[in-house]
Amino acid sequence: MEALEVESVSRDFGGVHALTNVTFRVPVGQRMAIIGPNGAGKTTLINIISGQLPLSGGKIRLFGQDISRLAAHRRVHLGISRSFQITSLFLRLTVLVNMLLALEGVQRSQFRILRPLLADGNLLRRAQRLLGAWDLWDQREQLVSEISYGEQRKLEIALSLASNPKVLLLDEPNSGLTRTENAEIVKMIANLGVEISVLLIAHDMDLVFHAAHRILVLHNGEVIADGTPAEVQADKYVQEIYLGNGSS
Repeated sequence: MEALEVESVSRDFGGVHALTNVTFRVPVGQRMAIIGPNGAGKTTLINIISGQLPLSGGKIRLFGQDISRLAAHRRVHLGISRSFQITSLFLRLTVLVNMLLALEGVQRSQFRILRPLLADGNLLRRAQRLLGAWDLWDQREQLVSEISYGEQRKLEIALSLASNPKVLLLDEPNSGLTRTENAEIVKMIANLGVEISVLLIAHDMDLVFHAAHRILVLHNGEVIADGTPAEVQADKYVQEIYLGNGSS
């Protein structure tokens, strides 16, 4: 079954074609990486799928439902969630309050004042489960500004799971991380439930080749390769324009 279908999606900015006829499918449980040179259209594509940007042409389907024209918040309720390349956390609030706000934000009864939020046993249990899964429960009382950058990246991904997504979009989830932190992110992405499909943008080939089942390569807004890590690594055109080991 296809969790996500992107069909002939295009996006124009004036006379600039950022994306042209991009087509691919993500089956349930698959981890797909999107790679390509800077300016290839990777983040534009993620922004279109999540609803941050309208498309100029084509269709997007989530479990067979056309979501091409739906607002971002409606896509969240249908099962799409995302993290961003630059963290978008409340730095002056604690780790726990950031998580509680994320959990409350995806409920129908959003938003209540902070004291009832902290007293909500159900939300606290869900917060403990999510923060614990990402090794952040012990930091729950710390201000986000006081935890490490690697922990902030993990928190951002944990927050994106607050809505129980069926499709998770990750934009450079390991950006700025150490080798050890990067290995943790790879492991945690691999350990996400099989019911969650993941679409991630990454420049780090260690992350791509260890975490992805399949790789989509964009160049100048067009798909130039789509296959397994081994197939993409062996593609001569990809080697020439992206991996940098083709002949001159």
